[in-house]
Amino acid sequence: MEMAGLVEGLVADASRAVLERDPSLRVSVSHTTRKRRETEVAGRDYHFVTIEEFRALLARDAFAALEIKKRTMDLPVIVGNPPYSGHSANRSPWIERSLRHGYERPAGPPDDGYYSVQGKPLGEKNPKWLQDDYVKFLRFAQWKIDQAGQGIVAFVTNHSYLDNPTFRGMRESLLGTFDHLYLLDLHGNAKKKERPPDGGRDDNVFDIRQGVAIALLVKKPGLQSGVFHHDLWGSEEKKRAWLDDHDLTDTPWREIEPRPPGFYFVPRDRDLEDRWRRFVAVDEIFEVRSLGVITGRDAAPELVELADLVSEVVKVKHPLDAGIRAQQGIEW
Repeated sequence: MEMAGLVEGLVADASRAVLERDPSLRVSVSHTTRKRRETEVAGRDYHFVTIEEFRALLARDAFAALEIKKRTMDLPVIVGNPPYSGHSANRSPWIERSLRHGYERPAGPPDDGYYSVQGKPLGEKNPKWLQDDYVKFLRFAQWKIDQAGQGIVAFVTNHSYLDNPTFRGMRESLLGTFDHLYLLDLHGNAKKKERPPDGGRDDNVFDIRQGVAIALLVKKPGLQSGVFHHDLWGSEEKKRAWLDDHDLTDTPWREIEPRPPGFYFVPRDRDLEDRWRRFVAVDEIFEVRSLGVITGRDAAPELVELADLVSEVVKVKHPLDAGIRAQQGIEW
């Protein structure tokens, strides 16, 4: 059985057991664009829709309207394994506003969104990873919990947001919403060629190259704030066996203290970090700086015919020609 199916099956079994024990609990059924499995029932397990139908729902902010109607739920618990897609096609105006500009919380200070940190813009040249689908799903879940005033989010996602500098605004925002954050880093990042501390083998629990993490985020008024982290290294078999045998209560969590400016969700050597910060920053040494070599008009070098290539070179060589400037999009 694939890991995604295993996780969903365990969640479904646990949910049914809880509902049988307490009939007063209510279930919010989510939408999915994947195909229905043989054992699943439409409307009970998921609302199965096509990609076109899903995009239409996003375009008219149908999900936001649906969630507003559900605010009467006393303790919302949002569980999911959202898609990881760095080039997201989901451009709902509502989620874009929420990501970039934040929202008002019913209680407490307003949320500033993921594109700022400590009240200032991120200043990132390429913040595109904040547009990843899993980030948007997590943002939506965070908003839902803020509106309810309490609740739990349990997501399996890409693990990049734990320590990537681009996500520091996102981490600060999550700290502003949730009181307890439990972060289980499953690693398995083939792109980064991750290795466990013992130098052995490290696999992904899914058949993907991107590292994975489980986040359990809790908002409860009166709960003392805390961020807890644990690393899980090793083979796929070892990780699955460990996940089968452990839960929140017996995981050897390490409490960490995310602090500005990075608000990292991983353990860090604070003494070493303090020593590093006492040095002069690179941008203070070099007043004039750039991103380095950046290519442009990449299609031109791919031209096969010599005459076509010469024609392109001539165009670039004479940028003062108004017609050529307009054709090539050159600003002068």
